[in-house]
Amino acid sequence: MLTYLGLYLGLAALPSIVLLSYFFRRDNLKPEPKAVVTKIFIFGCLTIIPAAILEGILMKGYGFFPRVWQPVYHAFVVAALVEEGIKFILIKRLSPKIFDEISDGMVYAMAAGLGFAFFENVVYGMRGNGSTLILVLRAFTAVPLHCIASGLMGYYLGLAWYDRRRSGIWGLILAIAFHGFYDYILFSPRIPDWTIVLLLPFGFIWIAQLFKSAQRLDKKYGLPQVS
Repeated sequence: MLTYLGLYLGLAALPSIVLLSYFFRRDNLKPEPKAVVTKIFIFGCLTIIPAAILEGILMKGYGFFPRVWQPVYHAFVVAALVEEGIKFILIKRLSPKIFDEISDGMVYAMAAGLGFAFFENVVYGMRGNGSTLILVLRAFTAVPLHCIASGLMGYYLGLAWYDRRRSGIWGLILAIAFHGFYDYILFSPRIPDWTIVLLLPFGFIWIAQLFKSAQRLDKKYGLPQVS
């Protein structure tokens, strides 16, 4: 039983670890402390608790919307706004203590997002009676989604750390939009689910370019913040 549980948790965590390691290795200008990245990953896992509570409350208003608007409300408000909003608050509050580069915003935001994705994997897998098929499917769908949305958010949080005149809110808006559109595809009966196969590669190209941009800015401006 313990062996199966360990394998199950390992499978649930594997896609998050692979994606986080991918970007962590590319943070080669000034790599972040592994202990801090791990801590943020754990914080990300814990954010699923307030997210679940808020989503449960907001879902009570689901029936007040016309049927055509219900998938929009579910995708953009209940799921995307709540989950990305909580991650935004977490990283925004921690940024003065843990950031020393613009690219740190992406590394730490993705650590939080992938921590959330890992714990969400565990929950959905348990709902499916421990189905490994669910974990495999989510490894190529929901986990990359959280990585992309958090990466978008993190880029602008990194800019906001460097330049205090910025708020980083544009990153939150983009994260909500991308996450919401992904969920809307799944919730809407009018759009085939396979469409997300086209959306996710576009998202990865986007955050890969933003990561390169953040590193260029780190080289250009250095570490001092603009007060």
